[in-house]
Amino acid sequence: LYLFNSECHDKRVIFKKSIMKKYKINNDYKFYFFGRTRSRSFWLEYLSANKDYYFDKYHPEIKSEKYIVIVGSGYYGNYYANIESAFIKMLDILKVHFCDYHFFYKPHPLTPIEFVIEQFQSRELNYSITYLHPNILVTRAHAFVSNAFSNLLIDAYLFGIPTIEFSNYTDWCLEITNGNSTSTKYVDYFIDNDPKKFVKTLNNVIVNSKKTEVNLTSFSIDEKGSEKVLNLF
Repeated sequence: LYLFNSECHDKRVIFKKSIMKKYKINNDYKFYFFGRTRSRSFWLEYLSANKDYYFDKYHPEIKSEKYIVIVGSGYYGNYYANIESAFIKMLDILKVHFCDYHFFYKPHPLTPIEFVIEQFQSRELNYSITYLHPNILVTRAHAFVSNAFSNLLIDAYLFGIPTIEFSNYTDWCLEITNGNSTSTKYVDYFIDNDPKKFVKTLNNVIVNSKKTEVNLTSFSIDEKGSEKVLNLF
């Protein structure tokens, strides 16, 4: 979907250069390229300076502990994957093989949170429901794990945190994706209903995980056009 075309004569702010593909730059209209908002130095410097405050305020239980982030989802009625069964199977695996780790569960707006809490508690897993921004969560994460593709995986991927999609796709979906995730770009490890592969992958990710926190400011990118955009206001 392209948001505007050559008929546009007013100034436009864009965040992805791919939006420009169908347009010829001319004097009739002007584009300002802002870039990714979450990569700006101002934002990342703020998070770096305040992340400990947010951890201490909302999750004092973890102290400086590293954790595994589980990306929430809706669990009913998905047309391309049986997400509920993948979620339950994943928790069973975590109970057996990774019970010593802390899990941060970040809900989706459609997540049935009572169901999720019940599943975690019934397995006596060490978990917290979190609403912290994903850019804060990446600082101490071993990995981001989901049961279907989520845009939150992009946040982890762009900060160098391994992303794992442990799902249960329908046969027709696997045929369309050629056995891959619905988004191959931001998923490091796609595992479809294979518990042994999931255990091995997560083990390797944890073993190779960085011992120190992620330095957020090292990922900052300030596009030149961003200052022009801010000056417009």
